[in-house]
Amino acid sequence: MQTTRPKVPGEVNDPSGIGNDDFDAGLKQSKYGYPVTGLYRLKKPLTTPELKERFDIAVPQGWRYATRRLVEEVPLEDMEKVF
Repeated sequence: MQTTRPKVPGEVNDPSGIGNDDFDAGLKQSKYGYPVTGLYRLKKPLTTPELKERFDIAVPQGWRYATRRLVEEVPLEDMEKVF
């Protein structure tokens, strides 16, 4: 995922995004927003054994930051750009 610099309420000014207007109006709990400018997906999903053996990532998890090794071994250039 690619993002812009963090924004504070009143700086987004883009009603096309979900929740942008509420964020700009200060109605969200968030103090900072990170507009997403690019999204990528793996061309071939990683299996549970691959995640554990290659990257020491236990599953299932709701979410997790990518480990340095995962970022180094699966670069964005090897992924499919969604937008």
